[in-house]
Amino acid sequence: MFVPFNEINSGSRIWIYQSSRPLDSAEESKIKEAGRQFATSWTAHKQNLLASFDILNHIFLVVAVDGSVNDASGCSIDKAFSFIMQLEKEFGISLLNRRALAYEQNGSIILSNLDEFEKLYKEGKISDQCIIYNNLVSTREQLGSKWRIPLHESWLMQLM
Repeated sequence: MFVPFNEINSGSRIWIYQSSRPLDSAEESKIKEAGRQFATSWTAHKQNLLASFDILNHIFLVVAVDGSVNDASGCSIDKAFSFIMQLEKEFGISLLNRRALAYEQNGSIILSNLDEFEKLYKEGKISDQCIIYNNLVSTREQLGSKWRIPLHESWLMQLM
């Protein structure tokens, strides 16, 4: 069962998939509709999941499930993964690259990879205060408080 993202329980589990490029409005509209359809029919052990889907900042696809109703199982998570892989093929984007990252610079979101980011940091072009997107947050509540964080507060700082 689909519920709008801003209405799903704040404790809902989320998965964030970062696009390799910003989506244009037509792509975003089509992907949102596909995500709504996926969330509407998403099940675990033949039980409907209370789920949501949204796209943030034209880059981040977010899948959510309210585990207080029915929790996602291994098989249902596999279904979501297959859905994301289908979007990659259909729209010619990468959503599963775990070395991709996003950060803010001069009011814009910059898409990068770990190697480029590390190089910029070592060159002093990125500071410890740089805002990064922590796509490892796991609940909708954390999305509001721990998604956009300074580099020095992130797991990424250990690699710098």
